[in-house]
Amino acid sequence: MLSMFGERPFYAQDCSTGVPSVSPTDPYTFTNEAVTRQSCPAGIQCVVTIPALSNRILYHILDHLDDSGVSVASEPMEAVAVCQK
Repeated sequence: MLSMFGERPFYAQDCSTGVPSVSPTDPYTFTNEAVTRQSCPAGIQCVVTIPALSNRILYHILDHLDDSGVSVASEPMEAVAVCQK
């Protein structure tokens, strides 16, 4: 699974929840960087953590990928209000 998200128009590249190959401690990557994707076996509920700023609207799309990383299904774009904890 992969979640793409962003706050356009500040940066023209979407962000991704894939683990950065070069710097695995970073909380996100840009979609033009090499990543290690989160495994989510069929029938298992997965949790995708998106680093988001509070008091903003987060737009995201959840992609379902096959074993080679090719998107096989995408869920509709969602807009979510991010509240302070």
